Amino acid sequence: MRNYRDFTPHEVERLKDEYPITANRRLAIRYDVSIDGIRTLAKKQGWKKDRNALLAGKRELHTLTAEEEAWIIKHFRNTPNAAIMQRIDIGESALHRIARKHGLKKTSQYMNRARRLNAEVGTRRCRELGIYEENAVRARLMWQSIKTRPREEWPGYKPGLKPWQQPGMTRRKYVRGRQKTEETMMHLRKMERFRFISGEKQQTRLKVYKNITRRASIHKYMMIKDCNYFAIEGEVNTICYDEQTRRSMKREATARRYGLKVEAADE
Repeated sequence: MRNYRDFTPHEVERLKDEYPITANRRLAIRYDVSIDGIRTLAKKQGWKKDRNALLAGKRELHTLTAEEEAWIIKHFRNTPNAAIMQRIDIGESALHRIARKHGLKKTSQYMNRARRLNAEVGTRRCRELGIYEENAVRARLMWQSIKTRPREEWPGYKPGLKPWQQPGMTRRKYVRGRQKTEETMMHLRKMERFRFISGEKQQTRLKVYKNITRRASIHKYMMIKDCNYFAIEGEVNTICYDEQTRRSMKREATARRYGLKVEAADE
């Protein structure tokens, strides 16, 4: 159940006739909106309740039974409030009162699912109304007016200050942001390097060069010169050994750390 949403003109015309003689909880269930949403629309339109209808609604209030309250306790965590209100025929305030009484809360899985659904609905609605295009045009016009000014007059920028001294930034926040960025980029490069070596498809646009690094190249050359390892033509990242090689576990571990593959030569 959504707190607020845009009503269509047809829904507004129907609500104009139904609001004076219908309880808000029934309207909330019927139009999939919270009671606050109904009240906000009624206040904006200047609608009033019919006194006779209000008195009749008070006499028709539903009294919860023990079985119904037990059902609410069992299904509240993974069931939409609108479905519970429609099944038990109670209002939103009564449902919230029962939830507070028994300490009931929605599960994280249900909340994540509801947030994704609301985000999808909101995104689709914004695209239909053209809000994204309007914001893009507004931002473009603002940037056109700002970039003609001197750098010192740009909003949010103070000339002569270090990056961590700018408004809204501290030294700790700046350092943590840089560290997080460096760690993320290092992890991405490492994973892309492993994918390249394994022959898998890259998942990012980072450039992974076929040539090995300078340290790996020097280490590979010293292994070939000192310990009689040998390379294979066409495979830059591989170094092999045979019976005539004086193997060194330390040098092989260093080679693997540099991204080289140490393998036994085929007969």
